[in-house]
Amino acid sequence: AWIVQLGTFGNKDNAIKLRDKARAQGYSTHTTELDRGGKKLTRVFSGPFINRDDADKVKALLDKKFSVKSIVVQFSE
Repeated sequence: AWIVQLGTFGNKDNAIKLRDKARAQGYSTHTTELDRGGKKLTRVFSGPFINRDDADKVKALLDKKFSVKSIVVQFSE
């Protein structure tokens, strides 16, 4: 499976705003938190998608709609 990573944010509120905007447009989105160098970061994802082609198509739409430079990554639980 594949997911689209819309961005990684140092400000959790900004991540939540992007997640909620994408949800309002009908995209399945969620956030995860991680620690990097002692700093808490929040990532925004859309998906998962069964195949890479579907993820790539959604990536292109999200990039255009939300002015982001997302990446497609393999989904792991």
